[in-house]
Amino acid sequence: MLFSSFIFLSVFLPLLLFLYYAMAREYRNHLLLAASLVFYGWGEPRLLAVMMISILWNYLAAMAIDRCRRKIPRQGLLTVGIAADLMLLIYFKYMDFFIQNLNSFCGLQLPLRHIIMPIGISFYTFQAISYLVDVYRSEVKAERNLCNTGLYIAFFPQLIAGPIVKFHEISGQIRQRTESLPEFSAGLQRFIEGLAKKVLIANIMGETADAIFSSAVCELTWADAWVGALAYSLQIFFDFSGYSDMAIGLGHMFGFTIPENFNYPYMSTTLTEFWRRWHISLSTWFKEYLYIPLGGSHCSRMAVLRNLLVVFAVTGFWHGASWTFVFWGLWHGFFIILERLLHLNKKPVRAEFRWLMHFYLLLAVIVGWVFFRADNFAYSRDFLLKMFVWKGFEPMKFSVSPLFITMFLFGLLYSTTIPRSVYEHFRDSKIFTFAWRMICCGLLLLVMMRLASASYNPFIYFRF
Repeated sequence: MLFSSFIFLSVFLPLLLFLYYAMAREYRNHLLLAASLVFYGWGEPRLLAVMMISILWNYLAAMAIDRCRRKIPRQGLLTVGIAADLMLLIYFKYMDFFIQNLNSFCGLQLPLRHIIMPIGISFYTFQAISYLVDVYRSEVKAERNLCNTGLYIAFFPQLIAGPIVKFHEISGQIRQRTESLPEFSAGLQRFIEGLAKKVLIANIMGETADAIFSSAVCELTWADAWVGALAYSLQIFFDFSGYSDMAIGLGHMFGFTIPENFNYPYMSTTLTEFWRRWHISLSTWFKEYLYIPLGGSHCSRMAVLRNLLVVFAVTGFWHGASWTFVFWGLWHGFFIILERLLHLNKKPVRAEFRWLMHFYLLLAVIVGWVFFRADNFAYSRDFLLKMFVWKGFEPMKFSVSPLFITMFLFGLLYSTTIPRSVYEHFRDSKIFTFAWRMICCGLLLLVMMRLASASYNPFIYFRF
C-alpha cells in the first residue's frame, strides 16, 4: 500500500485514526501492530510470513542475548542472530544476483529463482540488527513484550522506506506516549508537505526522467541527457525526502517522534557534508554498526581509507543487487577519501570558494545518480558521454511541459533552505499560521486531483 494511494488516504488512515483514538490506551499498540501488518501485506499477503519470522526471531534472539552473561556465548548468540537476519535479506534480495554472477564468471547455467523481494526488507533488517547489537552492548534491555518488539520492527510509517530507527530512540514511546492536538496538527501538516513533494514534484520529474532514461542514448541530444539527469536528481530527492516527511508526520499523528532523515543535502559543499545530510539514518547506521567496528578513524591512514571504501561499497550494495549500485557507492567513497586526504572534510569552506565547492558537489552527485539510475555500465557510460561531449547545438527531442518547468523550479527552490527560513520567520504570526493551514488544504486538494488524473505513482525506495 502506498501513502499516496486513494485506499490509504481515504480508507486506511481515516479508519485507523478513528479506531486508535476511540480505543483504550492499553490496546493501541496492538491496533498499530495489526494495522502495520495489514498495511505491509496489502499487496502481497504471502510475504507477511517473512515479516512475522523476522519479528519472532529477533524477539527471541534479543531475549537470549540479554539473559546470557558469559562473553563468548553472548557473542555467539549475536552472530547467529545477525546471520539469520542477513540470510533472509540475502535470499530474497541478492540470490538471483549471485546466481547471475556465478553463471557469468564460472560458465554455469544455474536457473534464476525469480524470488519476489519483500518491500522494505533492507530497512527493517537493518533496524532489527541494530536492536540485537544494542542489546548485546547493554545499551538497551531486550523488550519482553512481543507486541512491542513487533511494533518496533513493523511500525507502518517507517516500515518500508525508513527512516531506520534505533530501539533506544523509540522504545520509551512504544511503552508510553502522550498524544496531543497540536502534535497531531503538526504531524498532519508535515504529512501533507511530504505528500505534495512526492506527488507534485517527484512524480512529475519522474515521468520525464523515466522517458529519457528508457530511450536509447543515440536518440538523445545533449540537452535531453542533462534534463533527464537533473529531473532524476530532483525526483529521487523529493520521492525519498517526501516519504520521510510523511513517515515523520504520521508518527506525530500517533504520538511518536521519528528522527529526521534529510537536511537539505543539495546545499552541501562536499560529499562528506552531503552524507551528513542525505539519508541520515542510513549513514548513521553504517557509521555505528560497520565503520566504527572496522576501526573507524582510530587506526592507520590506509586502514581508515580501507574502512571508508568498505562502508561505501556496502552502502551501494545495500541499495540494490547490481554492480552499478556498488560503483555508485564507490564513486561517493572515492570523493570522501579525496576530501579526507585534502582535509576538506574538516576545514570550513571559505566564502569566496563556496560557490565552486557547491558546483563540485552537485556535479559529483548528479554524475553518481546516472550510475544509480542506469540499468548497466554501458548505458551509464554512453549517457555521461552524451552529457559531457558537446557536438553542437541540437534541439531537444523530448518536449517539456509548462507543468514540468514549474515543478522543476519549485524543486530547485525547495532544495534550498529559503522556504524553511521564511516559515520560521513568520511561524509565530497567527495570520501566517492560518494562511499556511489554508495552503496545506490547497496542496491536499491538488494532490487528490493529481492522483485522480495520473496513473504514474511509483516509490523509488520501495525496491530497497
